[in-house]
Amino acid sequence: MAEQEDSEELEQLKQRLAELEETAREYKDLFENARDVIVVFDLKGNVTAVNKAISDYGFVSEDLLGKNMLNFIAKKYWPRLLKELAQITKGNSVEGEIEVSTPRGQRVAEYRSNPIRRGGRIVGFQTILRDVTQRKQLKERLATLNFLGHKLVLLHDVREIAQTAVDAADRLLHLQSCGVWLVDEGKLVRIAHNKKDKAPEVNLQLDSDRGIIAASIRFGETIYLPDVTKDPRYIGGSFPARSELCIPLKVAGTVIGALNAESKELDAFSPEDRQLLQALANAVAVGLYNARLFEEVRKLEEFNESIVQNMTEGIILDDVDGVITFANPAAARMLGYAPEELIGKHWAEIVPSDQRHVIEETYERRRRGRSDRYEIELLGKDGKRLPALVSGSPRFEGGEFVGTQAVITDISDRKRAESRIRHLNAVLQSIRKVNQLITREKDRDRLLEGACDNFVKTRGYHSAWIALLDADRKLVTAVAAGLGEEFALLKEQLKRGHLNECTRRALRCPGVTVIEVPGSVCGDCPLLGKEPHERTMTTRLEHRGTVYGVLSVSIPLEFAFDPDEQRLFSEIADDVASALYRIELEEARKRTERQLELAYRQARRSLEGTVQALSAIGERRDPYTAGHSRRVAELACAIAEELGLPKDRIEGLRVAGLLHDIGKTSVPAEILAKPSRLTELEFDMIKA
Repeated sequence: MAEQEDSEELEQLKQRLAELEETAREYKDLFENARDVIVVFDLKGNVTAVNKAISDYGFVSEDLLGKNMLNFIAKKYWPRLLKELAQITKGNSVEGEIEVSTPRGQRVAEYRSNPIRRGGRIVGFQTILRDVTQRKQLKERLATLNFLGHKLVLLHDVREIAQTAVDAADRLLHLQSCGVWLVDEGKLVRIAHNKKDKAPEVNLQLDSDRGIIAASIRFGETIYLPDVTKDPRYIGGSFPARSELCIPLKVAGTVIGALNAESKELDAFSPEDRQLLQALANAVAVGLYNARLFEEVRKLEEFNESIVQNMTEGIILDDVDGVITFANPAAARMLGYAPEELIGKHWAEIVPSDQRHVIEETYERRRRGRSDRYEIELLGKDGKRLPALVSGSPRFEGGEFVGTQAVITDISDRKRAESRIRHLNAVLQSIRKVNQLITREKDRDRLLEGACDNFVKTRGYHSAWIALLDADRKLVTAVAAGLGEEFALLKEQLKRGHLNECTRRALRCPGVTVIEVPGSVCGDCPLLGKEPHERTMTTRLEHRGTVYGVLSVSIPLEFAFDPDEQRLFSEIADDVASALYRIELEEARKRTERQLELAYRQARRSLEGTVQALSAIGERRDPYTAGHSRRVAELACAIAEELGLPKDRIEGLRVAGLLHDIGKTSVPAEILAKPSRLTELEFDMIKA
């Protein structure tokens, strides 16, 4: 019975042992065929077992047995591993990431170590390694590309962008040669390269039949040469390259350059490498495009800023509360401020109170999005008013009204020109009316009074006065318009022979006299200070060398020194002087006519007496024909009047009729009265 039980127990043990052996074989199969590396260590860190996946690292399994783990791990990890080994001896599992030194170079692996127990005692540990080198590299590359993309966007210098990209490519792929080329007026210019590339600076022709870079840019396609010797287009560089990768830089379908990389190894660029460089090239293209845009924007901003800063029109920006936020130099200069002095002021501080309603009305229109132009007066720092033309427009940000923009044009010159034109037109109108007056007015005093009235009524001048003087500069007459008692005082001075300063200067020299600072020389003139914002223009009235007196008018200071104004004033004075000369001639002519008329009448009376006397003598010599001459004269005049002859002809006939027998006075009376026939001698005497 006991033997049977022992036999059954032995069978069970054999069956269990077989199961254990099967499990061990399965475990060993799993151990050997696992994709991850599995290493078994004792508590000293020596390798006691390793699966065949270790060959992926370039190791031979048998060579590792008995070797300590520290032989394959960089020293920087030793302190950490020793601490983790202490944790394992306490029954804890550990995990992490570590760099493993392999025959194929440094590899990055994730690991997890678990303690191995036998008989309740920890006798070693098992570590599972998973190679994450490629994943790590990809992650680093992606991080580098991401960082590079952000960095390139922030850079604005073309060469700096290109060099940053080249350095990144070199850092990721450890390239022998890498550079960025740009198209510049038909040539290819290298603007960046890595330090290993010792090739001199060269320019390549874009239309050349040789050169991979030129071909890639011309066709806009990536060109990869696993073996450069197989492509006749390849041009050798500074080292014996075996493979080349050239990627065109494209922006919006336009090729602007290329990223080129070369290696000493055949087929050096894996698909992953090519993808990486393609992504890098895309980032470079965008960065270069942004840099060009930034440069264009910068130049445009500088151009606009230059325009704003140097334009003659003023520009003022204010916010929604009317506070000035910007003023260009022209605006500040117009108002007498420095630009920074205007910042922070409310617009009401630069607008006179009587003009502010205009701005308030425009603000309501601005809020509704309307722009307009209007004229207004602004208030300078010195308190003076500045006439201005304002072009105002609203400013919106995100659809919200944020303030206004005003372009200000100083129209002082225009206003002065308009005022000058109005004034000169008034003066011309005054000249026309004075000329009309001169044409019809023959009286000197009425002419002078009418001229002064016209000077003032047309608003050409605010006041006017004329003083005529004789050869000894004594006052003959004086008239004025637009003046009050002050002129009466001046007239009294002139009567006393005391000439005011402007009269003295006008008489002393021809032309128009304007005293710029009257207070300095005109202290004794009764007209001083009557119109403080005006000046007087005075000129002498002269024609053909004869000075008749002076003409003086008051005029706004801004026109007093105007050449056109003075020319018109001189013309007025010449016209008045010419009129005085004509009146003088007319008066002289009338005096001469009166004298001639008087002499004529005296001569006629004398002639009448002579004719009457001669007629009477003839009648006394021949009483027989007494009254005959008078009757002949009357008959002749009657016939002449009937014929419509002029009066002077009729008068001549009358005198001829009275004197037609005047010959009788030379014939002896006895012959005239002889009753008988005349002898031949007597008849000859009568005929003689």
